Amino acid sequence: MQLINSQMQVLVFDKKGKFISKLDKKGKGPDEYSLLGPVFISDDEKYIEVIDLLGDKSHLFKYSNIEFDLIDRKDFSAPSANSCRKGNDNIYYFSTQQIDNSIKGEITNADIVMVENSKIKKALFEKRIITNNMTFSPTSETFTKNKKNELFVSLMYNNTFFKLSNKNAYPILTVDFGEYSINNSIGLKSTSDQEKYLEKDTEGLASFPILNANDSNVLAFSYYFKENLKNNLHQYIKLKKSKKVFHTKEIVNDITSFPNNVFISSYFYAVNHEVLYQDFLVDIVLPWYHLKEEEIKVKEIGEIKINDNPIILLMKLKE
Repeated sequence: MQLINSQMQVLVFDKKGKFISKLDKKGKGPDEYSLLGPVFISDDEKYIEVIDLLGDKSHLFKYSNIEFDLIDRKDFSAPSANSCRKGNDNIYYFSTQQIDNSIKGEITNADIVMVENSKIKKALFEKRIITNNMTFSPTSETFTKNKKNELFVSLMYNNTFFKLSNKNAYPILTVDFGEYSINNSIGLKSTSDQEKYLEKDTEGLASFPILNANDSNVLAFSYYFKENLKNNLHQYIKLKKSKKVFHTKEIVNDITSFPNNVFISSYFYAVNHEVLYQDFLVDIVLPWYHLKEEEIKVKEIGEIKINDNPIILLMKLKE
């Protein structure tokens, strides 16, 4: 499924890229949403859930797949967040990070806010910082799931990755950048102080590791490293069976002549997706980002235009 924010639609394609159906119900009716938020697909793919993202006045819609008939609609308390996932425990985990939210009348900048039975129930990694309504995040996706449906999260200003389960966070892995690590305690300062520090004092330092995949056969995370005043994305991939490790900022595409490089990242250019699909690594390629001309012809793919829809690249894992 592909979410198009500007059109407020969910488009459904088959595995060969053929268009099948779409959810297009923006409006004021009883089965319609005003602002299409996070979308969740049931494990059996028989229905989808959509959050009509209106803060305390939000709603949770349940539609059949693929006819998109309304099955259920209920009130839903949705915190402000930059990403959201549903756990095995039927709890919705919102990655709120530095964003101001109110829980039981108290303002918080907790990293994770949980919603259970449509109500905000608990916050994890509580903190209160001065934002003056100004916030930022280095990534657009902080969650990932594996084949066991286990849910993991990466936190801003924290080099430890966590597994989320039963309303708690359990540490699973810490990335040690040693002398190249930024001062993560800056995360408790105001967002204004944070931006000044990140702009002036992080040259030659690594920051913001994000767990992109953690399955039985692969571990992958990405992070930023600042060189010559530019934050470059670096990627770490470990194949667990062979114990092979790839640590690089550039992965060359040797399958086709387009694109030149691929990115094993769940948030590159704000295209949020799982890095693993079955036994494939996944990259979603944006033609406008890679093309320097209006259109090209690629032998293995065909004609590609700069305004084309994203291209899904599946790469077979080799141990």
